[in-house]
Amino acid sequence: MLQITHLLMQDYKNVFSFVAELKNNYTMANEASSTGKFWLMFIISLIGTIAFLWMMPEWFWVMLPFLGTSFVYAMDWV
Repeated sequence: MLQITHLLMQDYKNVFSFVAELKNNYTMANEASSTGKFWLMFIISLIGTIAFLWMMPEWFWVMLPFLGTSFVYAMDWV
């Protein structure tokens, strides 16, 4: 029984170290990301929002989720 418990504990340690390694690799990959394409998406959605506000003011809110989401991604807050 003690051997089985010891083997299970080793497996849990391996899983935790694997998860920690994945997290570190994801963080490193995420730090090197460029936000240029998200700023472009923000500018395009801002122009779209202004166009909706000018042409169809009752529908400008349809563009707000795109504007907000692209801004959050451009600021790298995700």
